[in-house]
Amino acid sequence: MTTIEKPNLSIQLIDAAVHNGTDMVLSDINIAISKGGFAYLIGKTGSGKSSLLKTLYAAQPLKLGEGIVAGYNLEEMTFRTIPHLRRRLGIVFQDFNLIEDMTSAENLSFILASTGWKRKQAIQERVGETLESVGLFGVEQKFPHQLSGGEQQRLVIARAIVNKPELIIADEPTGNLDPETTDEIMQLLLSINRNSNTTILFATHDYVLLEKYPNRILECIDGQVRERVDIPIS
Repeated sequence: MTTIEKPNLSIQLIDAAVHNGTDMVLSDINIAISKGGFAYLIGKTGSGKSSLLKTLYAAQPLKLGEGIVAGYNLEEMTFRTIPHLRRRLGIVFQDFNLIEDMTSAENLSFILASTGWKRKQAIQERVGETLESVGLFGVEQKFPHQLSGGEQQRLVIARAIVNKPELIIADEPTGNLDPETTDEIMQLLLSINRNSNTTILFATHDYVLLEKYPNRILECIDGQVRERVDIPIS
């Protein structure tokens, strides 16, 4: 497996195409996202947005073009090498996908143990500081069902950053949250982006966020990925 260090880039696609199964849904993709950058990804249902994200975290292969994510060549991804890429990523979904029979602390320590952490004390310290950093101090022994929706999404974000990833891929992370909690989650992600220099690619259908928290916008439209210089508010 070859790692290709791009000192200033977390994501680069060159003349790439994205498939959904055997169907090509996006083509001629040429995008680059700098380390420490924040970009929204928008697009109608069926526009290829989810397929693009899945390609970036190697849930489906890049069949055409070049792609580098967190220093890893997407064209060379195999079943054995995908975990190496994902250790550099934090992935946040709309559906929380937490392990319901594990406590909040165990949800995070499971990630650390599965990525090579050995020392119990080091794991406990990292879990504690991560939970505190997302505003969840004191919930270590609570199970996911004992948390509010906003707290569960904070726990998902904590799980995503516990390994100090270079890049967070967030797929509709506020889609199931009320406006107040959405604001809290946005401010948390922006704080992580700013204070930890963590790159964030944030897929959303909520165009209000684009106006309230302006940042770079990439749009999946007409089978391509285009940069938006305006802010389309519905």
